[in-house]
Parts: sequence; C-alpha cells; structure tokens
Amino acid sequence: MIVSASVTPRANPEHNQDAMWHSKGKEYSIMAVADGLGSFDYANLAAQYACQGVAEYIHDTPHKTIYSFDMYNIFTYAQQYLVQQAEKYLTKHNIKPAHSNIFGTTLIVAVETEEEFICGYCGNGGIFHIRGNFDHFQASQYLPWNAVNYLNPHTVQNEQGKEALYKLLSFYSNPAEYTPTIIRISKDNILYGDILMICTDGIFSNDQIQIGKDSKNNLWIQGEATMATLYEFLKPIPQTEKALQEKIQQYLAHLHAQKMLDDDATLAICVSQTTLDYYRQK
Repeated sequence: MIVSASVTPRANPEHNQDAMWHSKGKEYSIMAVADGLGSFDYANLAAQYACQGVAEYIHDTPHKTIYSFDMYNIFTYAQQYLVQQAEKYLTKHNIKPAHSNIFGTTLIVAVETEEEFICGYCGNGGIFHIRGNFDHFQASQYLPWNAVNYLNPHTVQNEQGKEALYKLLSFYSNPAEYTPTIIRISKDNILYGDILMICTDGIFSNDQIQIGKDSKNNLWIQGEATMATLYEFLKPIPQTEKALQEKIQQYLAHLHAQKMLDDDATLAICVSQTTLDYYRQK
C-alpha cells in the first residue's frame, strides 16, 4: 500500500516547490519526492521534472522486474530528463539564463520489493524506517524508538550557518552531484512488518534539528513535533490506500492549520503487507 501528498504554507498553493510521485507494479512499489531549491530559479519546475523523470524511467524501461532496475540509472535518467525539459522550457519562453543557479532540486526515491526497501537520495529530507509495531509505547514515550531516519543529508554549513547542498539535480549538475547515496533495508516479513516514509525537509531533515546547550553546558535536542504528530495520525494503520491517503492529507492539513510549517511539506508512505496483516489481526 503506497500513497503520497503535499501541502504548502504559501498563500498561493501553485507556488509549491515540492513534487511527488508513486506507482505500483506486480513485483514492486516505488515512490519519489523532490524539493525544488529556493535559491535556484525555476525550482518548482525542477522538482516536477525530477519526479517525472523517475516515472518516465520506470514506465519506459523494458524491464519485467524491479530487480533489474538500478538506482544509479534512475537518478542519471532523472537528471537527463530534467535537463531536456528545462531546455525545452527555456527555448519555448526565449529565456537566456543570467546565472548557473537554475532548475535545482533534491530527490529521494524508494522502491519496495518482496524482501527489501531500496532507497536512493541526493540532498536532504528524511527516509524513515518505522516498525509495524511503532504504537506499542506508553504515552510518556514522546517518540517511538523503532522509527529511525536513515537519511544523512548531503549538506555543509555555510558562512551564514545555513545548510548548503553539495549533492543535487540541476541544469548544470555533474555526475558527482547527482550520483545518489543508496540504502538497502531488509523487511520484516514474519512479525510486525515495515512502514517506509520519505519526505522533504518541510517535514523533517537532520540538518534542521535544533541542538544546543543550556547555561549548565548540558546538551539538548528539540523533539520534532511534525514526526510526533505523524505517528499519532497513523494510529491505527488504515487498511486501504484511500483511508491512508485521507489520513496523511489530514495530517498535512493539521500541520498547516497549527502553523507548524515554514516550508513546503511533502511525503510518501509505503506500508508492507505484513504490517497490514498484523493490524488486521490485532
């Protein structure tokens, strides 16, 4: 079961610079999210082109099984597709770029097979592996310890103290920039199953967690309210894609209404069959 959704705190929803896509095949599920970079011109188009590139690769590649798909090839194709579509856009509108910061975006792609999740990413955001029994905690436990973010962001701190990406897809990106980091996660097909959530940094990213020290030099880390809220909305796991889609849309609407967002927020969630069976039998 796989769904995706997006929301923006911007006054005009059409200015959302995130994009997402998901699809299901006989032997796989695949999902992608992209976050157009605000420091780049045409950021919203870049995110759309990146996700469209992933979709084109999956639909047009004459493979019969997801096992023959290669995450490096997916990202290379998405990069090439982005450049091709950007060139068409610039030509159509007779635009001559004044600088090199155009059509920039992050990209996260995740594939579910029978035995594992295969994830690739360039940039920041989140790749959360959540055990199917994530709700087996007392109310005093703020966050379940069996929900872990595996995305180590491709960012460095600039002179202003902000995160600066060194891996991304863009009009002028080279292979070193768009070659993804790849993560493989074995699935639990026996006990509780697995939930995989990928998201843009509007939901979560390790390079945006507030960490500091108090007057006694004690280290503190601010809990991420967006994730705590997500876990509450996911209880109990819905049994249909329609119901799950409604849940995550309600979740994003809640974040927006509570003013918990300062950026576009997009996520895609995949729930394994073992997790669905586990909740059905509870």
